[in-house]
Amino acid sequence: MLLIQQLRQNTRLKMEQTKIFCIIKNAKNPPRITNRTNHSKCIKETRKHILKTAKENQENPKGRVIVTIRFRLSAIELLVTNRYLDEEYLFYRIAEEMFNQILTGNDQLNIWENFSESTEKWFLDDDNQKAFKLIKKFMKKLINAQKKLEVSC
Repeated sequence: MLLIQQLRQNTRLKMEQTKIFCIIKNAKNPPRITNRTNHSKCIKETRKHILKTAKENQENPKGRVIVTIRFRLSAIELLVTNRYLDEEYLFYRIAEEMFNQILTGNDQLNIWENFSESTEKWFLDDDNQKAFKLIKKFMKKLINAQKKLEVSC
């Protein structure tokens, strides 16, 4: 009888510990996800500005303007390196591809002044535009991860 009571107490204790862990985890992750979704929106807006500028520069090379803003990537880098969300492989694969595309985009922005025409063509290239559409796919997965967190524990 004493053994059964101890087992029940241990089970209750483990359940309480699990509950506390879930509360702490959920308290930390929503701000991270919100930060991530804000980052993704910022990346999307930066991309729109770059594409608009590149198109205008191609149409009027004499009035060429250089974009000085860069894609923000710290929040996505944190997600990719720490993998703190309980998500499947595909989620992180998309995040990694998005991270790589953003790094490459920033590298292109860094050389824009010296290689204006080729940089503008790179941004306007269909393949690169498709790659940046990963942002939309990633945002959907991120919103789903946020919903899962809200209902977990």
